[in-house]
Amino acid sequence: MTDQHPIEEQLDLYALGALEGEERRQVELHLATCADCTRTLAEVRGVLASLVLSAEQKAPAARVKQQLLQRIQEEAAPAIAVKPGAALPHRPAGSWWIRLWAPAAVALAAIAIVFWVSNRRLASEVETLRQNQLVQQAELDRVRAISELAMAPDTVSVSLASAAAGFPGHGRVLYNERRGALVYAGSVPPLASGKAYELWVVPQVGNPIPAGLLNVNPSGAGSDILPRIPAGVAFKAFAITLEPAGGVPAPTGPFVQSGA
Repeated sequence: MTDQHPIEEQLDLYALGALEGEERRQVELHLATCADCTRTLAEVRGVLASLVLSAEQKAPAARVKQQLLQRIQEEAAPAIAVKPGAALPHRPAGSWWIRLWAPAAVALAAIAIVFWVSNRRLASEVETLRQNQLVQQAELDRVRAISELAMAPDTVSVSLASAAAGFPGHGRVLYNERRGALVYAGSVPPLASGKAYELWVVPQVGNPIPAGLLNVNPSGAGSDILPRIPAGVAFKAFAITLEPAGGVPAPTGPFVQSGA
């Protein structure tokens, strides 16, 4: 724990005084050497203090106060010898009232703090679920778009083969001119550091159009899924070049894989 930052929940519980045993000792050892976590703990304590101070303090009704005072006097009567007609011994004004409502105020503050910690944890879980949902929705949209591209009657399939000596590998492109959409999948040699494979649409007229960088895994499988390209481009061929990492707007080297 001393080398690993405590999780937010541990700092919340430590600030509340609810962390015990070895877990508390490990957090304290970490705080002794970590300025970031010490600052975070101070922020948590500040929030807790603001919750306590902002709790609305409501005085009970006068009738309740009178009943409690009468009950206190009755219970105290056997223990205090008072002569007939003599006044009760003087009690510090308001002291019983403070003793009565102080525990209630502490309980109210504790409840508010528990709710705050729970809401904070719940908000974090909700945000995680929301992010996961966005990722899943994006993947679903991608799969649906690929399926629609593959099933469209005007989508064409083009095979790519090695176009350079000593460059093994092959690939296939699904291309839909009307939609300006394509998918590439194939195999290529591993990449050298600082290099990238770039896919090109070679039009009937004009210069090659960049169609994205290949994602290449360690086994040499490469893919380029639905890159942004102009719609309505009549192709003459598709090709791959080896370029600097990040890609370039126009090919700087020869085609290493191509197909028409």
